[in-house]
Amino acid sequence: MNKLWGFGDSFSTPFWYQTGVSYKIKYSNFKGYTPKIATEFIAKELQCEFVWKCKSPHDNESIVESIIDNIENIKEEDVIIVGWAPIHRTRFIDTENNVWNFYNLNDNNRKRFPNHIEGKSLEEFSLNRNHFLQVDYIKKLQKLITLAVPTKKIFFWSWGYINSFLECETIFDETEGKVNDKHWSENGHKTFANYFMENYKKNTLKDLVIYEHTIQNS
Repeated sequence: MNKLWGFGDSFSTPFWYQTGVSYKIKYSNFKGYTPKIATEFIAKELQCEFVWKCKSPHDNESIVESIIDNIENIKEEDVIIVGWAPIHRTRFIDTENNVWNFYNLNDNNRKRFPNHIEGKSLEEFSLNRNHFLQVDYIKKLQKLITLAVPTKKIFFWSWGYINSFLECETIFDETEGKVNDKHWSENGHKTFANYFMENYKKNTLKDLVIYEHTIQNS
């Protein structure tokens, strides 16, 4: 059976993985079962085995590293779907614990700072990445990955861009605020999966990775 490889951040991570994450527990309890994400629906439609290599949360450098770590196992007839994280999300080395860690502008990150790195420095570096040059770099990474993997069935997307033209229901919307979280609900994931499959079948999938919210233009 061919495989569908899913790489990405929390929007690409199944609800049944990392069940200790609060919103996943609360939302699954609300549904009464474990909901599915877009790539699970797509894998079923394509009759592929779903293989996820994601993490919640994740940054783009770590996503590329995940692809590299698994590239020798990807076959010519497999499908790859890469969900990029926001471009400003920044990883750094926590030398006290010898692990990669990351900074996200939209989160309360104080708990992630090792003693030897100032939060202000990470914030400034993260803001620096919100630039068209970083967008160009992502495009070059896509070119490199496309040339490196054996399959031609590789697709890149970013949930921020999808949200700009598709109305993907959130967990907050479906639960009427009972679960205060802005990740997509199962219905939201179905919306994206249906859009993907409709255009996949017609061979009309276009650029799904446009970053619209860069803050510097020169």
